[in-house]
Amino acid sequence: MKHGCIIYVVGGEPLHDGEMKQLIHYTCLEATECLVCGSKPLPDIFQAYRILQQRQVVDIACISVRYDTEAGNYAFLERAMSLDGFADLSALCSPEEMAC
Repeated sequence: MKHGCIIYVVGGEPLHDGEMKQLIHYTCLEATECLVCGSKPLPDIFQAYRILQQRQVVDIACISVRYDTEAGNYAFLERAMSLDGFADLSALCSPEEMAC
């Protein structure tokens, strides 16, 4: 079974590649298929979820992080949540809502 993780970056900060690589390394996510997304929560998470499904990843978690400018790293906002309970995330909203 392939494991995956969607990392949703909250806020308007541009992606800090070095710090994101550190986050992935120090949380032992290197062995998983990781996708980083941001901007619009539901559409971006939905798109990342679909990409991971196409890669045949079945165990997918989603974590939210925010860049802490004072500390110079990403901080977790909440615990990881499993997305496996959603057979079809499109049931949560219409295609028009997804485009917003």
